[in-house]
Amino acid sequence: MKDLLKETIPGAEFDSSARDPPPRCLPRTRLGILDRCLYFIANCSGQNQMRWVVGGAGVGKSAIMQSVIESPKLQVPCYASIFFSVQGRDDGTEPITTLCFQLAAKSDPYRKVIENEVSRDPSLLQSSMQVQFQKFIVDPFIHPDLNSAGHILIIIDGLNECSNPRAPLELLRLISDFCIKYPSSPFVWLIASRPERHITSFFARANVKPLYEKEEMQVDSDESHADVEQFLRHELKRIKVSYSLDSHSIYRDSTIGSPVDQFSKVLKLIDNRPMTGIPRQETSTSLLNALYGKILSDIPDKVNIHARKLILTIAPRWFKALAPDTWNFVVLCNWLAMSQDEAYAALNPLQAVFRAPSRDVAHNVNLEPFHKSFIDYISDSSQSHFFRDIRREAQQLKAQCASRILQKYHGIQGLKCLLLILLTWTSNGDLNRCMYDRHLVANVQALIPDPEASSTSNSDNTTATLRLTYPGGYPMQTEYKIEREQSSNSVLSGFALLGGAWTFINGLFATIFGCSSLLVLFGIKPLSTYGLVHLFQRRRSLVDCGYTLSAEEHSRTIAVLREHLLDDNSDMEANEASDEKKHDGEESIPSVVV
Repeated sequence: MKDLLKETIPGAEFDSSARDPPPRCLPRTRLGILDRCLYFIANCSGQNQMRWVVGGAGVGKSAIMQSVIESPKLQVPCYASIFFSVQGRDDGTEPITTLCFQLAAKSDPYRKVIENEVSRDPSLLQSSMQVQFQKFIVDPFIHPDLNSAGHILIIIDGLNECSNPRAPLELLRLISDFCIKYPSSPFVWLIASRPERHITSFFARANVKPLYEKEEMQVDSDESHADVEQFLRHELKRIKVSYSLDSHSIYRDSTIGSPVDQFSKVLKLIDNRPMTGIPRQETSTSLLNALYGKILSDIPDKVNIHARKLILTIAPRWFKALAPDTWNFVVLCNWLAMSQDEAYAALNPLQAVFRAPSRDVAHNVNLEPFHKSFIDYISDSSQSHFFRDIRREAQQLKAQCASRILQKYHGIQGLKCLLLILLTWTSNGDLNRCMYDRHLVANVQALIPDPEASSTSNSDNTTATLRLTYPGGYPMQTEYKIEREQSSNSVLSGFALLGGAWTFINGLFATIFGCSSLLVLFGIKPLSTYGLVHLFQRRRSLVDCGYTLSAEEHSRTIAVLREHLLDDNSDMEANEASDEKKHDGEESIPSVVV
């Protein structure tokens, strides 16, 4: 299962933390379409196993899918979901493994089948979508053991947001062929997408039409109007309660205007937008594009440059090419050489289209648009006119940022350290990361008072400046870390100091007196003068001084000499006498003849 998890689309499940909080329908809204989807799931049969929910940008397709899978009326024993998104969940090559992992986590028999298949052939995890669909979907569920478990719901949302446009067509082909060949399979497919040409063309094929039911989401129906009004009343009430607002305390931003002014602009756009000649399914998109155009046109000139840079980095998804694992809003601003204040000043007029992270979490969160429709709008030069060629301008901006970094740090060692040091926006965690290059300095000769320090802070000449410079002559700016090696006072260091002193004293004592002090103290050896002391003592000679030994001393001296130093042949004579006696004894024994 761990190997299978590595081949899934991260954050694509309906309850993933990457989508928290997910879009869902407001209670008591969208009741008609929800009931129709739930009825289809419970009663579909034969080849008609797909339901296609189609609608323009921002009509609530993802909210419908989320509400269906969370509905208490959903009566299926097993389900799986994929919510595609351009915000990092657009890999169209791994939908089968993603669905397979979710189903295996909910069904023990199915998990055993998958584990056996992967253990038998681990290369299946890197196989094509067609091979994986056959091994992980078709083969396991054509057997009666898994086929008799009831309906299995598969929800696929945002099919049009796959990065590769051929991937959704291949997935739809596999699903449709499966429905035709195995009409009694337990699967029910609920698919949501925009009415894009390649997807619409596929569902228009003659052999595909009998396999699905179409649910087109209308934005101009009475039901939709009632739901939108209920949603607006609910959200305005929530804002009023959350911010403790009343009719006399309406928040007003001098750069944007009051909520009343903003709402008036929206209504004016709707009223003045010509709708003649626009297809019904494109009505909502046309109005949304008009709103986006108004938002971009209201960006103040003083922040327009920074706002354009931020938009250019979001549309082509810079993080995919630069640092997909470590990309966040702080990193983005440092690439753009943009400070915190400059970044948030540029985002202020774009709050309606961007989900801007707060400053305390900006080092962990990316800047993301609220909806993909904004990216589609600014990427279409014929619609927005905000960029002539957004991809070309984004590439130029990326090259300019890289060139600025390389020119500024050319010839400097420790590039990772300098990329951290010369930041326009540092976060608390930057200094704790192991991104420093260590440079050893043997000794600092002197520190002089800082001539640039203020008179108040340096009144007693205690403020000094340590200027660190690389060999190339480039100073280390802003943040740096200094490590100094020094001994610390501790109990162990005290014992070490005491032991060294005692060893020295004991060695000196032994050198002088020829014996360690401990042996003398415990009486193991007497205090002798075989050390340096005997050199200064007067030696006595037993011969020259005429010293006469007493009889007792004489006998003891002779005993010591005989025992340790002299061989007086007495022991040899005694041994010879013993041998002769033994020999005589052996000769006196008579011989016995038998």
